[in-house]
Amino acid sequence: LIRADIPIGRILRKHNIESRREIKSVSVEEPGPEMVEIFKTNSPMLRRTYNIIHKDHVLVWLMETFPHSLFKD
Repeated sequence: LIRADIPIGRILRKHNIESRREIKSVSVEEPGPEMVEIFKTNSPMLRRTYNIIHKDHVLVWLMETFPHSLFKD
């Protein structure tokens, strides 16, 4: 269940886990050196944190970060 290359939605579906997402925060941040290296851009980073809830318990806490430039036309 902890392989990073498997989307979380696919894992939940495979195991028939009914869940919901609870957004905790959304922000825009300047990229640190690690993010510049990973994404090869100095674009501001969009970040969100959320919990995946199953049977009223937090199953997973996630933080996702993406360059803003991925979402521009």
